[in-house]
Amino acid sequence: MEELTVIIPFLNEKTEVENTLNSLISHTNESINIIVINDASNDGYNYDMLEKKFNITYIKNKERMGVAKCRDLGISKMTTKYFLLLDAHMRFYTNDWYKILLKALYENPKSILCCQSRTIWNICNKLIEYEDRISNGAYINLNHTSIDFLDVRWDYTKSNNKDLIEIPCILGAGYAGSKEYWTFIRGLEGLLEYGLDEQFLSLKVWLTGGKCLLVKNITIGHIYRNFAPYATNSLWYYYNKMLIIELLLPNSVKYQYYNILKLSNKELFNEAYNRLKTNYDWIEEQKKYFKSIIINEYSYIENFNKSIMSNNIINIERAAKYNELENEIVKLLTISHNNNISISRGICGKIIILLLWARLTKSEIFEKIAESFISIVNENLSYNTPLTFENGLLGVGWCWEFLIQNKLLDGDSQIILEDIDNRIMSIRCDKMKDLSLETGLQGLIVYTLARIKGCIINNNEIPFDKEYICTLYDAIQNLLLNNPVPLKNIYFETELINILENNYKKADIQPLNSNDIRNFIKKNNEDNIHLYHIISEIMKYEKISIITYSIIHQFKI
Repeated sequence: MEELTVIIPFLNEKTEVENTLNSLISHTNESINIIVINDASNDGYNYDMLEKKFNITYIKNKERMGVAKCRDLGISKMTTKYFLLLDAHMRFYTNDWYKILLKALYENPKSILCCQSRTIWNICNKLIEYEDRISNGAYINLNHTSIDFLDVRWDYTKSNNKDLIEIPCILGAGYAGSKEYWTFIRGLEGLLEYGLDEQFLSLKVWLTGGKCLLVKNITIGHIYRNFAPYATNSLWYYYNKMLIIELLLPNSVKYQYYNILKLSNKELFNEAYNRLKTNYDWIEEQKKYFKSIIINEYSYIENFNKSIMSNNIINIERAAKYNELENEIVKLLTISHNNNISISRGICGKIIILLLWARLTKSEIFEKIAESFISIVNENLSYNTPLTFENGLLGVGWCWEFLIQNKLLDGDSQIILEDIDNRIMSIRCDKMKDLSLETGLQGLIVYTLARIKGCIINNNEIPFDKEYICTLYDAIQNLLLNNPVPLKNIYFETELINILENNYKKADIQPLNSNDIRNFIKKNNEDNIHLYHIISEIMKYEKISIITYSIIHQFKI
């Protein structure tokens, strides 16, 4: 016997509707009803074929109703006791989701269930999944002195090991419940077009004595995108917020927040308020009904959300810093490198930043971008690549050492950099007239120091022969003592001298870090100091993940 109906409203989703249906059906072992509601799509795609292809109930709206009304419509048309609401851009992973969900629904009749959501981003038509970023439902900002009042946020705090967790707010577009309970709380009646569905439902559920529950062992992927394939309107958001306040919340909250909305955008506030006044009779009837079924005080819901919000304060602060840094990184990526592979001005610097950021945020997106830049470096390396630091092999080799020493890349630099090591040993560095970092002696010093530090840290044999070490030592001494032009920065030279003279303890040898980058940027061009700033900010945080050596094995020339 079919007990559950899946309801999927959509607008201008094109092939994603089919993709969602294919994923749903391939992970469903039971017989289920499916209702798909086309909310007056106008993108020219042939959605009508869905009905026959998938043997589903297909409803086609002549005019746009909005997601809230479409969900209400689907539930009114279904013939089963239970429902599952989905968006039309989702992916399933759990084959026994149906049994798990029904069991939870049987045991919790006065509830709205929320499935565990996995974040999927659509980047250049490629889906990238975040398997490790697990939330525990969401919470609502109930600070009515903030413009963000009623906005919803994911809860990333740690939870218990229960299969069902009480959560302040559902989120992620995988919601289940019974038709009877949905009708009892009057679903999403009254909302305009789009926005605040989850907050409206969640507040209704908790105020009427029900529960919002996260089903942790059902995971559904939700594809997020930067732009919706349809037009949205800020008026809907204002109106829906104000409607929720009118129907469910105390007057003290209403008056304070309405004043904030007026200050924020008086024109939008007035337009939304005038719409509310035209629905006065309906709103008064709804308020009377909710007053008759509300069990819990608003303060109960307020305290529940505040407790979750306070636990997420650190995450909020870190998110703000992440957003600021991420914006800087994105701006840096937009700067053309013109196939320059250097650290200070080109691709290698971007690779370091991208992999540091990917590790910090567990962002596969930035890791993939780094991979593409690594491929560009590989394609530009050859035996004709100059042996220089600014835009040649020494700079690439230093970048490689930095990434290995900081466990951003997993590989053996002894093998990868063997050809570079052999080539520099053929140079009589004590005879070099070019003393610059970019193309001369200082570039050799910076690279050699990085290699020797890596060998000491990893207990590897130093790859340079005695003749090269001696001539480099003489060249550094000559640079420091006999050069008529004083150097602005002798950080690398003095550190390498100390190591070559064995004036160090192994415990004092630290992996390459942002200070090293700062020092050679200062030698090079202080206009590029933003590179050091970004790297040093990222490196303040803990280290998280490693990208495998297999991605970059072609670094060996």
